[in-house]
Amino acid sequence: PTVVSMSFGEQWVLTENPDEKNGGLYTQLIEQIIPTLEKKLAYPKGKRMLAGISMGGFNTLVVAMKSKHFFHKAAALCAPLYNGSHHDGLLLSTQKFFKSDTSLKRAAMLWGFSQRYYPQLKDWQNNDPLALSASFDPRGAPEIYLSCGQNDDWGCMQSSQILVDSIKKNSGNIQWVPRPGGHCDIDHRSLALFLQ
Repeated sequence: PTVVSMSFGEQWVLTENPDEKNGGLYTQLIEQIIPTLEKKLAYPKGKRMLAGISMGGFNTLVVAMKSKHFFHKAAALCAPLYNGSHHDGLLLSTQKFFKSDTSLKRAAMLWGFSQRYYPQLKDWQNNDPLALSASFDPRGAPEIYLSCGQNDDWGCMQSSQILVDSIKKNSGNIQWVPRPGGHCDIDHRSLALFLQ
């Protein structure tokens, strides 16, 4: 296999809004970067697979939900999923926080993250894996591997389960691998088997 590692900096998310800081990276990735890389690498016919850890896991889910027929498999590891955004308002966001296992520090970070990258409600709805999973169409969609640690202070366990249930309800193909540890507790064996 040919393995390509990619980053746009210390903190970034794949959005389609070119007017925001680091905006439009999703479109650039799909329409420009991947085709350019594959041309330079003389990419043979085969299967594309995508894997991401933490913020990369979140971005992996965005691509898996939106780019049908593009990737064969997508592994999202310890993606900081949260069932809400700053668009919910302070009261509802606080209620959701107390129902999750998210630490106060991580909840504040997610709130700021949401404000920075998703200023309009439509931006959030078009890029939130949980929102996208509600209308998930499995036709042409990649097989998904999702993992999260029970003690992850980003509180991804509850939201990961919502995502899994939603994709399964829509007959999507997802492998759910909950782990006992904290952030990025990864089962390397099952991941390697998935990426075969």
